[in-house]
Amino acid sequence: MEVEINLGVLWKSFLKHLWAIILIALLVTLLVTVYTAWFVTPVYRATVEASVMINDMNQTQISNLNTTIALMGTYARLVTSDATMEEASRLVRNEYSVSQIRSMVNVTYEQGGVILYISVSSVSPEHAATLANQVAVAAQETIDLAEMQITRSAVTPGSPTSPSLTKNILIAFVFSFAAAYLLFLLIDLYNNKIASEKQLANLLDLPVIGSIPAVDAAETQKR
Repeated sequence: MEVEINLGVLWKSFLKHLWAIILIALLVTLLVTVYTAWFVTPVYRATVEASVMINDMNQTQISNLNTTIALMGTYARLVTSDATMEEASRLVRNEYSVSQIRSMVNVTYEQGGVILYISVSSVSPEHAATLANQVAVAAQETIDLAEMQITRSAVTPGSPTSPSLTKNILIAFVFSFAAAYLLFLLIDLYNNKIASEKQLANLLDLPVIGSIPAVDAAETQKR
């Protein structure tokens, strides 16, 4: 069956089911809020900021953007090397294995700069800060080609980085609202029932000259 869609049909369907759409969106949002707040384990992130001073290169080479970016990428990979991870594991008394530490560490750097950001994510805010600082110390000991200085140590994060309750609430409401509207719109578009004389006239493109009223069987028997 061919269905003709226009703005009038969309708007009419929206107004017709508005309260049901809002109710469904609020219900889904409530469920997502409860699930996020009570069943999702929060993850905390602590970050160390460190500068890398390149010793065996002259100032002209250091100022070269492409060279700097290439070197910083190399140092970022060295921070997560086996040697650094093994040293970090030793510093935390083998509380975490090498593979565990590597999965928790993320290293980024400024494009065209000499600043490394060593971040550690953990379900424990205290462990995140402690491990980030120890990884930075381990990197200082294992990276020999440059002098690495910690410019800002990691501190215990006061709030989780994920999940974001506000973000999840907004996403849940918007998507459930849109999905509910789309569902009701499809139901209206593919509904073959004739609900009114006007709808029949529009469907057949003919005027309605009469109608048979509905008669209750009980009233008929009384007569």
